Amino acid sequence: MTLYVSSLGSRLGDLVVMLPIIDGLISRGDRVILVVRSPLQMEFAGFLTGLAGVIKEHELENATGREPGRLCNFFEDVNQRNYGKRGSIPISEYEKTTIGQRLNLACHEFGLALDDYELLGLHSLSFDYLPEYRNKVIFIPGATGSSKRWPVEHWLGLADMLASSSLSPIVVGQPELCPDVAAIADGGVQFVATPRLREAINIISSCKLVISSDTGLMHLSVHQKKATVCIFNQLTSIWFRKYPHSYILAGDRCRPECLQTADDVDLQFQRSLDLHGPVAYERSIWQGEDYVPCVQLMNRCTAAVYPAHVLRLLQEASLMGSPVPASASGFSSN
Repeated sequence: MTLYVSSLGSRLGDLVVMLPIIDGLISRGDRVILVVRSPLQMEFAGFLTGLAGVIKEHELENATGREPGRLCNFFEDVNQRNYGKRGSIPISEYEKTTIGQRLNLACHEFGLALDDYELLGLHSLSFDYLPEYRNKVIFIPGATGSSKRWPVEHWLGLADMLASSSLSPIVVGQPELCPDVAAIADGGVQFVATPRLREAINIISSCKLVISSDTGLMHLSVHQKKATVCIFNQLTSIWFRKYPHSYILAGDRCRPECLQTADDVDLQFQRSLDLHGPVAYERSIWQGEDYVPCVQLMNRCTAAVYPAHVLRLLQEASLMGSPVPASASGFSSN
């Protein structure tokens, strides 16, 4: 069977969380043609194996000679359930479900008959091992919404705490677009440029562990089976995927005014969909916009997660051990 499979949105994380499903379909013999919504997703598709093809979403309807197949539009399914336009589960109950549970519902809707999302497993992308990063802890502070970011002073405080350990922090991201990344680098944490996804995949896959805000590279780290500490706000913590190597720290309950702002932003997004359809491919490149703003930047809810909380988690999870010998790490393609 040929299936056209779309992701949950236009961002990197929207596609990464779909990989267990995509891999599951391919492994059972389906021909999967990936429907992408952005240049970043098109770039990422180049690292995936087993796809029968890739097509831009806006070219799907008008593609001449397109291979016949069924469209599994995960974005439409999940988005309509969010607004009670599909499914029998009340919105109040659906809002409590995790991203894995939401994907399970979508798979059932499409009749895909896959195993439970959390049982599908992770098939890491191949990468080039970089031994110089084997004892590094990677800070990933950037996110497309300020409400999802951990305060800069907390990142710098954690870097100070790690100074006496065997772990040496580095920061990755886009300082030209995200002021948090620039401020952390200016605060003394070594910045490593990853202008292409390939560099990010290689560095993340080669490091000791990752500490990250809720962003696409965090989901990529989890997919690569790296020890990953995920710092969420309460509103977006449903995107946490529980695996033996993933850990969550969530901030205080979101304030009513922040929840209202999130609702307003989402309403504008829904109106844009009604007027213009899916986001145009060329306009989906992030240019530093604050898509999920926090109304109290100086006292955001993620600030309730302190550096000491992260350090305690690292200690309790035995992630602060002695340096990893070079012989213990290597190239991975599984």
